[in-house]
Amino acid sequence: MSVTVDYFFNYSADLFKLAGSINRCLGCELSPYENDPENLFTHFLGMEFSLEAATDYVNDRECNFENFAFHLDFRTTWGGSDSHPVQLPAMALVAYNLHRWLGITGILVFDMQVLLARYEEKEVPNFGLRLFDVLSGTPFVSFVAHLSQLQKRLPERWQDFYFDAPEP
Repeated sequence: MSVTVDYFFNYSADLFKLAGSINRCLGCELSPYENDPENLFTHFLGMEFSLEAATDYVNDRECNFENFAFHLDFRTTWGGSDSHPVQLPAMALVAYNLHRWLGITGILVFDMQVLLARYEEKEVPNFGLRLFDVLSGTPFVSFVAHLSQLQKRLPERWQDFYFDAPEP
């Protein structure tokens, strides 16, 4: 069993041009997984990182998957993955960088079930146009403050798993 943090979004290019843009933006190497040109994959920050067209997803509660053309995900094993603590922060940083470099906005989803953020671009006083989470009503101008908002939307059993370090 695995856990995913997913980002759904739109972009004006096709899958391969988008992958090239993401590779340049993030410094990764998305490429066809097992020669499947529709599933682009790499290991990034110690996790499985995938890009695909979002054609087979059905809307579910707050998650309007059908409105988006592309799907990125970080996947980790459910058990003792050392990457869990960075999985959600890493995808939030991916969303931020894709917005800053490519103007991309979308939705951030935990394990295909919980909508964590719905990003739009809005004018933020003293910062200009910035990524803005309409679910929490907050701009993504402080990474720590934004992570705090994301933590509040995680299922309770995952909040400590992702954010609380054990006492020494």
